[in-house]
Amino acid sequence: MSRFLPKRKFGPRTKIGDREFVDAVLYRGKTGVPWRDLPERFGPWKSVYNRFANWWRRGVWKQIYKALQVRVDRTGSIVDGSLIRAHQDAAGGKGGSTPIVHAITDGKGRALIGDTGYDSDALVREIGYRGMKPVICCHPARKHRRRRLDRRLYRRRYRVECLFHDLKRFRAVASRYDKTAVNDLGMVEVACTWLWIS
Repeated sequence: MSRFLPKRKFGPRTKIGDREFVDAVLYRGKTGVPWRDLPERFGPWKSVYNRFANWWRRGVWKQIYKALQVRVDRTGSIVDGSLIRAHQDAAGGKGGSTPIVHAITDGKGRALIGDTGYDSDALVREIGYRGMKPVICCHPARKHRRRRLDRRLYRRRYRVECLFHDLKRFRAVASRYDKTAVNDLGMVEVACTWLWIS
């Protein structure tokens, strides 16, 4: 993974290796503490925060995640979204909020499985273009083109719920603590990366 890490110049007070820096980010993600409350062993909190934000802007977190993840298998995937409530510490920031995180996890069967929130004609067409079967509950308001639900496959939707259960063990993901949406998304990418390798 070292090929994805940006080269950096060390200053007298900010000399912290990549491993220690990632440990600091994981600590913050799992505990949800404000950046300024990071333990002193991680070095100056502002340096850690700035480096975290810089990695997000440069796409480092996303590159690492994509390099580690297993490609979504055309033979099956399960999609869902989960509400992320903003903590009071996130008030007053720029960049809006991140009210819902959407996730796709792997599964079995040549299908994309989702609940009524994913029942749209555009999404169903896209699923068909990819050679997959839509296993999505029809929205109660849908009057036409109602699909027959494959309940055997739909029962596998619990797997994406398990994903969110694990993801929300990161307190900084379960509640939005960051003031900016981009840093919040960066923490979600860090948490997903950790789940892939752990």
